[in-house]
Amino acid sequence: MADQDEPGTTFKDDMDELARRMTAIARRTYESRDGHSERYDFGEILTRLVTTTAANLGSVDALLAGRPGSWEADFVRQIVASSVPEDQLHLYRTEPVRLILDPESVFEDLGLRALFDDADNQLSDGYDDGTGPEDDGANDDAIDQKRETLEAKYRADVDAYFTAYAEMLTVIASERAFTVPVELERVTNYRHEPDWDTLAQSLHDETRARTPAPGDINA
Repeated sequence: MADQDEPGTTFKDDMDELARRMTAIARRTYESRDGHSERYDFGEILTRLVTTTAANLGSVDALLAGRPGSWEADFVRQIVASSVPEDQLHLYRTEPVRLILDPESVFEDLGLRALFDDADNQLSDGYDDGTGPEDDGANDDAIDQKRETLEAKYRADVDAYFTAYAEMLTVIASERAFTVPVELERVTNYRHEPDWDTLAQSLHDETRARTPAPGDINA
């Protein structure tokens, strides 16, 4: 979700604090091998800070979204591009990557929820209407059992898909050599995350594409 100012602080407060901290960093020294006091390479430090911020936001474009066409933005792009290839930007990230998934929404997208509803409706159509001379409830009990079995199978498939997605997410995070945690939260009611950064979205897209289709999971 989008970051907001800390309670009791303003944008100016944050900028003043950033300037104070960066000035303190620029003043830091270390002892060289010959015993002299030396300043740290602030150009390298600033480059790393800018690159890390872009990585935490998910992309350089996200970092520069406020005014992407300015000369300052072009300069920042050059800084980041000189530091790391775009496909390795995530290696500079210091914040966890957070994904959410509602597996039922995937089933909805794939038309599997509609198939379940159709099957359940067909079973429901078989209930006795209570007017037959030999209506002892046995038929309805049998239908109830079939519907419960159908529901249990559907729920098991949904759970299996979430597990398969989570496992594939772990595989892809390892392949990309993520150095920060990749977190996955299961949600319901078709909740989605409108503020996913570019990195999180690309990670989700690849994981979704490589996760076996629900019908193939238990094959």
